[in-house]
Amino acid sequence: MINSLDRQIYYKNLKTLGGKSMELVKNYIGSITKQGWIGIALALVFIIVIIISKKKYADTVEKAIRLSEDSFNSGEGQKKLAAAIAYIQNAITLMPWYVRLVIVPVINKKSIIDAIERTLQRISNTFGKGSKVDIKGNEEDGEN
Repeated sequence: MINSLDRQIYYKNLKTLGGKSMELVKNYIGSITKQGWIGIALALVFIIVIIISKKKYADTVEKAIRLSEDSFNSGEGQKKLAAAIAYIQNAITLMPWYVRLVIVPVINKKSIIDAIERTLQRISNTFGKGSKVDIKGNEEDGEN
């Protein structure tokens, strides 16, 4: 059990350490040169500009994501997607049998569309507003 004398010694040491820490901080700030302060100011301005302009960039990214989604969901986009899937499936048939054993169960129309959706979703989450991406053609039992 801590007695009152131990508590007094503890708080006295704590105050001494706090005072030393403040002295270290004051000395460090006092030792920064003019070039250092200019660098710090430029970094802060850069960070502020990025924060302010993030909304504009997020809107631009969201528009690009929506255009990509609309392109994939359009009639011509679905034809191009079907042609790409057919090309991939044809390329798989040219691979050795042991590679096909691993790839064929994994690569199909649904998995390719899911990969495209996940990629667009990650871009939207990272740089945009994180809105839901849905491309036609990978629905199973009303999933999407």
